[in-house]
Amino acid sequence: MKSKKIRVVSHRIYWKFAFLIIASRIEKVVPLTIGKIHHVGSTSVEGLPSKPIVDIDIEIYQQQEFPEVAMRLIKLGYQHVGDLGIKGREVFKLKRWNLLPKHHLYVCVSGSSELNRQIAFRNYLIANPKTKEAYGKLKIEAAKKHPYDMDAYLKMKGELINKVYRELGLD
Repeated sequence: MKSKKIRVVSHRIYWKFAFLIIASRIEKVVPLTIGKIHHVGSTSVEGLPSKPIVDIDIEIYQQQEFPEVAMRLIKLGYQHVGDLGIKGREVFKLKRWNLLPKHHLYVCVSGSSELNRQIAFRNYLIANPKTKEAYGKLKIEAAKKHPYDMDAYLKMKGELINKVYRELGLD
């Protein structure tokens, strides 16, 4: 089976609005008393090239709220598919894309290392334009060099990401 081609495109202002559309839909069933909704990943950083998929974290304040949040997301048409190997991050996929922009949805507990890393990395790129530019170029190069190999694409990006994590004390 052939993998999908990895596409990295220039930043689209649309991604910010796509996040707002999806977040608005989620907020109708996941009240802010349970958690916050964060736009994370490359689409959340203005000017950064990205795969055209919006990454969203729902931060819940307490682990015991997870079953309720999961049930509410399932009613919206999402399917819980586990942590997919990343502890502290539960993955939800839409069964059908409907009219919503393409996105990845994760549920993380406040203070979890994965949530902290995603938010810290996003904020670091926003605050450090040279690193953001280098990361953007690296993503484009990785997609060209490994257009059908997600593991190799992620490994190539991983060196810079891990360097930032070390700098932030998150390794």
